[in-house]
Amino acid sequence: SSNERLSSRVDKHLNELRERIMAHREDNINQKMALLTILSAVFMPLTLLTGIWGMNFESMPELEMKGAYQKALLGMLILALCMVYSFQRAGFTAHP
Repeated sequence: SSNERLSSRVDKHLNELRERIMAHREDNINQKMALLTILSAVFMPLTLLTGIWGMNFESMPELEMKGAYQKALLGMLILALCMVYSFQRAGFTAHP
């Protein structure tokens, strides 16, 4: 009976330890998934713009504009920075 109680207590503590380890692993995975989600959200519009501007059309007005390439890159950089800033303000990038 004493051994059974001791065994029961040890089992209980092992289960608690196992649950804590699993919770810690889940938190780590959730943090990594949040980072990947933010990166995906930032790069999706940039990929769309790159795809549109990468099409081989001859009648795109931007092709004739002086400095259009630099303006496009600057616009894409500003878009990405604004998205990262808004994610930070919303608390999506906060680490516990």
